[in-house]
Amino acid sequence: MHPSALTRRELLVLSSLGLAGLTQRTPVFAQSGDKPGTLASLNRFPRMMQDYLGARVAAAQKLVVDLSSDVRFE
Repeated sequence: MHPSALTRRELLVLSSLGLAGLTQRTPVFAQSGDKPGTLASLNRFPRMMQDYLGARVAAAQKLVVDLSSDVRFE
């Protein structure tokens, strides 16, 4: 058997995925939008996570500045 040949299990998985797509009334990878050429805007998790972590870092830095202003060095 050739090393790049599909096994029966892999062939069954690939064919079942193809048949699952045929049961859909609309294309699986279609985008909703007004025109066929426009894509809908998506909320991106990485951007939301970046904003969240940036806010947490800013709050921690503000806390450090506030706490260090109370400390006196003599």
